[in-house]
Amino acid sequence: MDRRRKPKKKLKDFGREYFLNISVNALKHIIRAKNVGERRFWLVMFTIALFGTGFCVLEVWKVYESSFTKTIILSTSYSYAQTPFPSVTICEPSRVYGPVIKTLYNNSLDRPGSYDEAVFKIMANLATIRLPLFEDFIEIKNFEKHYGELNKLNISDMLLKAVRPCDTIFDSLCWWRNSYYNCCDLFEIQKTCYGYCYSFNSDVSEYSKRKTQFYGMHGDLNKSWVDEDKQGIFRRPRRTGGNGPWSGLWFSMRAQKIPPYINAKSGLVVMIRDPSALPIDRGMMVAKGTSGYIKVWGDKVIPTKRLIRVKPEKRHCLYPDEKTYLGRGYLRSNCLFNCYQRFMFHDCKCVPSFYYFHYEKDLPYPECNVEGLVCLAEHSSSFINIVARDKNLSSNLRCKCPGDCHSQKYKSNIVVLNETSRADQITIDVFFHRSTCFLYETDLVFDFMNALVGYGGVCGLFLGASLISAVEFINFMTFRLYDYWLNRRSRNKIIQRFIH
Repeated sequence: MDRRRKPKKKLKDFGREYFLNISVNALKHIIRAKNVGERRFWLVMFTIALFGTGFCVLEVWKVYESSFTKTIILSTSYSYAQTPFPSVTICEPSRVYGPVIKTLYNNSLDRPGSYDEAVFKIMANLATIRLPLFEDFIEIKNFEKHYGELNKLNISDMLLKAVRPCDTIFDSLCWWRNSYYNCCDLFEIQKTCYGYCYSFNSDVSEYSKRKTQFYGMHGDLNKSWVDEDKQGIFRRPRRTGGNGPWSGLWFSMRAQKIPPYINAKSGLVVMIRDPSALPIDRGMMVAKGTSGYIKVWGDKVIPTKRLIRVKPEKRHCLYPDEKTYLGRGYLRSNCLFNCYQRFMFHDCKCVPSFYYFHYEKDLPYPECNVEGLVCLAEHSSSFINIVARDKNLSSNLRCKCPGDCHSQKYKSNIVVLNETSRADQITIDVFFHRSTCFLYETDLVFDFMNALVGYGGVCGLFLGASLISAVEFINFMTFRLYDYWLNRRSRNKIIQRFIH
């Protein structure tokens, strides 16, 4: 009987030694209590402290899990010279050159319901259609008997060949950074929500998109890519260190005359965008016979280094290399454009190639023929609000486009000055309104280090415990317990030898 009690007594002594040597004071008071009342008092205090610790630790965890980001002002004078000049995209209300549409119209005269009239109607509608408004194209259903021949048409190629030639648009040299340039050396063919247009300083134009396939993928927005022309090698996207009139881009053009059978008014649509972003907004309409300037401004937002360690669901933004859309690093505008494509393919099993930024590895969608465009016209209303529409669809079709962790904002406002000397002339001056902007930094309100400090503070406040207390517990439950087992085993062997 005494032998059975000895191990229990030794185990009790081992536990007593642990409680007396640990840094948690409440346990020491329980062991050292001189009477039952004092021991009960410290037991109650220790229990209350445990509940308080558990409650506060849970609250700290809730704050950490629901933590959101904060944006603070890092600088009030960040120079625009360190940021790219915006992309300036110009689209005419009719994207089909006047002589081309006139020839198609003449071919269809006095031939109602003919194949030639169908081709004219197709080009007349495509000349004014803007993504995602395809409803006017529904009239092509009247030529269903010609679908066999019409479906063989390469619509994208037809539109590209029907674009107004660059050398017929501008009536003088363009001004950029204190020098005159041939406008057609600055402006390039660009796919937009209007179809084929012309853009300046775009990284996603038909000319530059292949050269910039990996530019901006890793947040290198302050760097540049190398371009080459007749004048030599230079870096893009272009930048300017000045601000105010004539410090950026100035151009003068002649608006083409819109025939009465095209549903559009003569003028110009101007879109100001991030150079890496696809032009998908409506832009600003400038009437012919006017002169004006476009003031550009916008703040820059950068993330802290520790923000990238946080899951995208928690920080509510994406870095350029976290997702690839349309062959580009992530931008919210390009993500929205990708949503249009996925919904078009979902509804009509095709995508109009004269709208999207094509990379075969990223876009396995087939190109729409005439029947496909009629299908898009029938589903046109469902493309207007794709974000609200996808709530009842499968998860792989939902349009999830969080913000950009790293971004340069480009806001613009047009001011019309006066009439031009010619009725069909349009002159535009695009420049930075100020020399500097605000630089913001996005960071977490409550990260893991804040949570760790909170846990330590709670344990120290209620229990007087720290990281050393955890080390003491591990030490007693491993090394000391192992020593206790070895000592007990050696003593048993000595006793057995003595008995034998």
